[in-house]
Amino acid sequence: MNPAIRPATERDCRAIAAITDEYITSGVAHFATTPESPDDVAARWRNDHQTYPWFVAVNEDEEDRPILGFARAARWKTRAAYDWTCETSIYLTPHARGRGIGRMLYERLFDELHRRGFRCIIAGMTLPNEASSRLHEAMGMHIAGTFTAVGFKMNAWHDVRYYLKVLGDGSPPAAKPPG
Repeated sequence: MNPAIRPATERDCRAIAAITDEYITSGVAHFATTPESPDDVAARWRNDHQTYPWFVAVNEDEEDRPILGFARAARWKTRAAYDWTCETSIYLTPHARGRGIGRMLYERLFDELHRRGFRCIIAGMTLPNEASSRLHEAMGMHIAGTFTAVGFKMNAWHDVRYYLKVLGDGSPPAAKPPG
């Protein structure tokens, strides 16, 4: 497998929805309870990608270059003082897990967020999730806190741990992130 990381396009939204829907319907790593349509994913991509980047990993060794996973950023809070903070998400197909693809996606996403002027990255995950914890910690994120029993899915309450990474040197921003 020879993955390449590239910006997501609107034509990728069907595959992104399929990957997301697998997490929605088969586990608790995603707190949605009903599948997302490709049209809903495409609408979110159109609305967000100019400010909040989306990336996909594709298999360069296969002719149709299937999407192996994606990472994206999104608005964290709506008040203006939070404009330099975003929340990230990352999801991989089952056969892409454990191969370093998540790290490749996050490296590209984090570099782009820094280039765009973001100051803080936040990521949440359902516990337990050792693979995701290892990835976020390998990316230099630290535990910001755990919310206990905040999500009810698949007949059980679930905790969510939040990770945080600060970008830059702490100086005032030159400009508001694009968007």
